[in-house]
Amino acid sequence: MSAGWQEALDQVFAAIRIDAPHELTFAGRKLTVPPSPVPAVPGINGNGNGAKVPMVDMLSGVLYRWVYSRPFKPPLPPLPPDGQDREDFTADSGLSEALSAANASRDRWEHGWTISQVHSSSQVTAQRGSLTRSVWPGQFLSKDGPGARPRPGAQISIFYPRESTSLQHGFYYCFGETPEDESYTLGLARIYWNVGLAGAPELVRSLSARLNFFQVPFRFKCSVMPSQYERTDVAVLYLAKRLFPFVADVLQDVYPEVRGHLRPEVPFFTRRLAAGVGTAEDPGNGESFGQHRCRLLAESCWSCFLRGDQEAASRLAELRAVAGAQGVDPERFHLNAGSLDCYEAAITGSESW
Repeated sequence: MSAGWQEALDQVFAAIRIDAPHELTFAGRKLTVPPSPVPAVPGINGNGNGAKVPMVDMLSGVLYRWVYSRPFKPPLPPLPPDGQDREDFTADSGLSEALSAANASRDRWEHGWTISQVHSSSQVTAQRGSLTRSVWPGQFLSKDGPGARPRPGAQISIFYPRESTSLQHGFYYCFGETPEDESYTLGLARIYWNVGLAGAPELVRSLSARLNFFQVPFRFKCSVMPSQYERTDVAVLYLAKRLFPFVADVLQDVYPEVRGHLRPEVPFFTRRLAAGVGTAEDPGNGESFGQHRCRLLAESCWSCFLRGDQEAASRLAELRAVAGAQGVDPERFHLNAGSLDCYEAAITGSESW
């Protein structure tokens, strides 16, 4: 483990003190954990009987907010007079409009889909190779002709918009013009951009123009909530992992155009590509990368607490064990279990970014 990574983990561990099963002190702030367990999937953040551990849930969320998604600078800021720690999730319609205007992608129709099932709701399920999508009338055209009723086996074309402001609350999504292929099911890479509010439209413009020029399938999202631009993961590019070695060259062309809008930090656990740009792999289990890695840290601290040991060295050893049990290498936290590292070449050349 590198000295820098060891030092960063030690700083986080030093900020965590579990005072009791429902009492936590983090970076000088005392927190009370809700005592009621909630249903869980057995074996995931559980206590062996299918119930979640409230402390693990609370600590995971705290780590996600203050360590993973923001530069960790203890102690935490003081609470307001009412004692309530609220975040502002107000969306800015003007920012959405600016991002849309900067998006170089165009709406498109994707051919080669076949209806596999027609539902009573009028929705249809369609397949293309190993990909499956459910779409509503108005989102597809049938080669059977106008007025034809959808039927299993019918060939259809599916409409793909250039953007979405409703896919995820508080985020603007930009989609590439080139269809995604089966490699999307084999693993996704995430590239995080610690961009400032003023630079977000320029990042959308540069990425969408260059990636579409080279016909790279991609998805990109960034926040439309101005208050969230203190986060290091405020903008994320998603693409098939197999494309990363090529896309890294494209990103090196994008970087000079947006470098002045980037802050130097990257999300905790990610692999730094350049100042303000980090990468990691999608866990593929329904959790985000940051949520999954923060949960591993929280589970490690909880296990040590149960043994009466909250020393940093013990927590680090437990983290190695907990992560290792899931196939995650603490030396390379940005990689999924069993994943080959295709990012080092880009990191080696990042001095030219």
